[in-house]
Amino acid sequence: MKLWRKKIQKSKQVINYCVRTLKLLSECGNGYIFLILILAIIFSVFPSVSTLIMREIINTLQVSSSNWRYLWNLLFAYILIDIIQSLLSLASSYCESRLQMKGSLMVNMSILEKVKEFSLKDFEDSEIYDLLQRAMKVTFSRIFAFFKSFVLLFQSLINILLFSLILISWKWWLIPVVLIVPIVNAFITAYFGKKQFLLIKHRAPEERKSWYYQYLLTKDIAFKEIKIFNLGKYLKDQYKKLGMKFISQDKDLLEQKSRTQIFLIFLEEVINSLILIYVVLKAFVGEILLGDLTTYTKSMSSVKSSAQSFLAQLNSIYENMLYISQYFEFMDKKGSYPTLSLEEKSKQSVQKDACMIPSIEIKNLCYRYKGQDHNVLHNLNLRIEQGNLVAFIGVNGSGKTTLVKILSTLYQDYQGEVFFGDHELRTLNPDRVRSKIGILFQDFVRYELSARENIAFGNLSKIGDTTEIEKIVFAVGLDKKLEDIDMQLGFWFDDGAQLSGGEWLKVALGRAFIRNADLYLLDEPNAALDAISEKRILRSFKELATGKIGIIISHRISSIKDIVNKIVVFRDGQIEAIGSHAELLQSSETYKELYLDEIAESETE
Repeated sequence: MKLWRKKIQKSKQVINYCVRTLKLLSECGNGYIFLILILAIIFSVFPSVSTLIMREIINTLQVSSSNWRYLWNLLFAYILIDIIQSLLSLASSYCESRLQMKGSLMVNMSILEKVKEFSLKDFEDSEIYDLLQRAMKVTFSRIFAFFKSFVLLFQSLINILLFSLILISWKWWLIPVVLIVPIVNAFITAYFGKKQFLLIKHRAPEERKSWYYQYLLTKDIAFKEIKIFNLGKYLKDQYKKLGMKFISQDKDLLEQKSRTQIFLIFLEEVINSLILIYVVLKAFVGEILLGDLTTYTKSMSSVKSSAQSFLAQLNSIYENMLYISQYFEFMDKKGSYPTLSLEEKSKQSVQKDACMIPSIEIKNLCYRYKGQDHNVLHNLNLRIEQGNLVAFIGVNGSGKTTLVKILSTLYQDYQGEVFFGDHELRTLNPDRVRSKIGILFQDFVRYELSARENIAFGNLSKIGDTTEIEKIVFAVGLDKKLEDIDMQLGFWFDDGAQLSGGEWLKVALGRAFIRNADLYLLDEPNAALDAISEKRILRSFKELATGKIGIIISHRISSIKDIVNKIVVFRDGQIEAIGSHAELLQSSETYKELYLDEIAESETE
């Protein structure tokens, strides 16, 4: 009983996806779809009409060859139908191409729009990420293939009915005999189609790993270490091992399918031979004319081929729907990123220029990553007033970066409370909050575009403000490196300027600095910088954050101790101590240890 309920539920889901697919297609162009369907009906009628005309031509030649006027009329009709078919085929191809052009863009845009609903937490979930990748692989090609199969299914059905009517007028029992092979073939094709889909679905994690090996071997970010540590052979071997595994899986499936196809070929040839012998014998004894022989032979062939096409299209619809379902599964997936109504957005836009973050207050904050059995943040309590520059200090893994991700609204599934002014963070529109935050992450993105774009991505309203961008370029110390703010960075495109790690860091800092923010969050902004660049950037940061809230994560205590108002020391996901440099040297063992280690390290250099 449960099995039947499951099957019924699955069938309802498939029907739902089919309806949604057709609706999606209609949004791409109702006019083109209507024309394609009309042309499909016309195409379906033409083959049987042509066959009947040819029968009449042959029979007329055999019985009454002197009736030339009638023959010429038949020939003209046959040629005219052929010409019309060619012209209509061209028109159908044009409509299909236009539908594909619009549909492909629309589907891809719908995926990109859906991505906006997901948070960083969602993307860190491998299940959601895999679903996204499978949805993107669908693109519009699978959806159009579904529609095309639907059209061909309709055509095949009409052809079967029309040619069956011709056969019924002679020997009705030939129809089920002709249909044996197509029906058997359909079941086999459906079986192997499903096996292929499940194979692809189940090996998705390994395919992702294979892609990652390929990425490491071809991307500049890993090139140096691969050469130095001689990792090339190992990575290639791992890539090859997975590739050979995929080949072996595909080979096994192919061999099973081939063995089945051999049996079907043998069965089909036996049936075809018996039918052919029967029809020829009937013609030999004079029971049917040559034109009838041709017509019945053609009709049997058309019924068989149309039936094969009909069942093949059913399988194609089913197979395409398996892949398309991944698209709808992704589109139906609820992201944790909240969306606002137009009314809510309008209300928030009134306060666009108001300070959203006059203060930060954290109460009993806890956070745990998925799959972990302990909190990375535990009972944090902290208050930061406007006009304060604060440093977060602590060993790696003590929770500093996690807290920054919470403050920037990337993580919202925390326990406890975080207040920006009088509002709990989760009650605010994340987009509005982020518009008031200038941020630098350790794993910042190197956009291999122009310097202008790289910096203006922090505040797109400034992309045309050359003066402002040049000001930021000077503030981060790139004025001597960048001859022109419109120069191309990176080497993906022609004439790109390759930057060092420290220079790319300055570009990323520029993105944070160009934003007119209430809160600046900088995670290791002085990493990979020389002493002169470090002083320049920290000075710019202090000037920029004056009257605002500035939070900086750094391992260089000596560099930041004199520019911040207070220092927060983290240890094992908790706040160990808060105070000035002098106070913490007396009250915090962790801080004292980190500072003395830094001093000792600098003396040995």
